[in-house]
Amino acid sequence: MIERLRTGQMRSKGIEMGITTEEAIESMIKAWREWIETEDTTLGIVNGEVTIKRGS
Repeated sequence: MIERLRTGQMRSKGIEMGITTEEAIESMIKAWREWIETEDTTLGIVNGEVTIKRGS
């Protein structure tokens, strides 16, 4: 995530679209570093899909 925030499209697109700032991204990078250095951290990622079908 740090690399994505530092140099990836996530950074450039977020700034371009006006949904984040350089300062906010730097703050996120700092938070990720702090999280990585914490001994008892856990990361959970939920991935799913919702499919809606119209009745006939």
